[in-house]
Amino acid sequence: QHAAEAEGIAQANIAEANGEAKAISIINSALANNPQYLEWLKTQQWDGRLPLVVGEGGTPFISIPTG
Repeated sequence: QHAAEAEGIAQANIAEANGEAKAISIINSALANNPQYLEWLKTQQWDGRLPLVVGEGGTPFISIPTG
């Protein structure tokens, strides 16, 4: 019984890893076809607050078009 349970857990882990690998592949393709996707993704996940500590350059983590 324990062997069957371990086999089921192993198969579930493999299925999860395969799904994650496919997701990574899809994201890589999206980035290759559209480099702006990463900038869009950053803006979607940003909470609107600026960091409390900024380095010497003071460069924001997203590109802000100036014109």
